[in-house]
Amino acid sequence: MKIIFAGTGSGKASLTRENSSLLLGDDKSFILIDCGEGISKQLLQLDIPFDRIGAVVISHFHADHLAGLPGLITQMKLYGRKDDLQLFVPANLENTLNVILNSFFIFKEGLPFKLIINGINEGETVSLAGGMQFRGVRNSHINNKYNVDYVPEENFLSYSFLFSAGDKNIFYTADVGGSSDLLLFDEKADFIIAETTHIPHEKFLQMLVKYEPEKIILNHIDDENRTVNWLNSLDKKLKKYFTVAFDGMTLEI
Repeated sequence: MKIIFAGTGSGKASLTRENSSLLLGDDKSFILIDCGEGISKQLLQLDIPFDRIGAVVISHFHADHLAGLPGLITQMKLYGRKDDLQLFVPANLENTLNVILNSFFIFKEGLPFKLIINGINEGETVSLAGGMQFRGVRNSHINNKYNVDYVPEENFLSYSFLFSAGDKNIFYTADVGGSSDLLLFDEKADFIIAETTHIPHEKFLQMLVKYEPEKIILNHIDDENRTVNWLNSLDKKLKKYFTVAFDGMTLEI
């Protein structure tokens, strides 16, 4: 089992980092977790055929986590995919996703494979092929901060996820709204993939104390110098628990 970091950047365009997307699985089948812009090209660069993506899990609907999905589905069609594709989004957003895809003239009736959009209820355990499971918990990253009244209040959703693969637990923070979002799960986390854009880096030490992970991978990099400088400031005994992700990085678990 492995984690492949396809895109490790933040919402800012970068010449060295693509938007958020990572893969969990083996060489036969992968779950794609978030689907930032450019994911189709990233998969080609990683030599991962489009039909090896068995499911796509979306944490929230900001463009740097979702914008690559219409293009990816189009490439799957062009490359002749036949197997079903499962999409998982926070509950209440299924219809919104369908509208987004239809806006790109992607219709279920026009695909050579079955496209299944699933809403995930908070706290619900979802089982996938290969014995993998995951559970989503709402975090505070998205809220109606502009007080718009033309989008249903229940659509302002963002999830963090706990994935279970074999005997390993992987906590993916996705984007968070505050330090309390780093401590949403009670289970042990063997690996933590933590975003670095929206919170002070020293808050990651709380995760180290609570979860005692093998490794915390710093992801969603906005300011690489800030992240690297913080990491270099740590005592060696702490520093060994952290790794700064980069596009194409593979972690065996």
